[in-house]
Amino acid sequence: MGPTRKYIKDQSSGQINAISRQDIENKLDEIDEIIQDATDSSKEVVRFAIGAGVVGLVVIAFFVGKRKGLRARTIVSFTKAR
Repeated sequence: MGPTRKYIKDQSSGQINAISRQDIENKLDEIDEIIQDATDSSKEVVRFAIGAGVVGLVVIAFFVGKRKGLRARTIVSFTKAR
């Protein structure tokens, strides 16, 4: 028994046609275009998120360093004993 063939029904004429190699290639091309559009738009979002994260990290580091600089420091003085 050979492989079973799949058939599609033409919406406009109502005829039943066999699925050809060209039909499959056309559908795969459509899917590839959709995937390319989705990845291109997601790359922009990822770049923006990374940039915002870096800026946020720099701001946090600045304020933590500034706060550390405002703390009272322990001053130890050594005097020579007589």
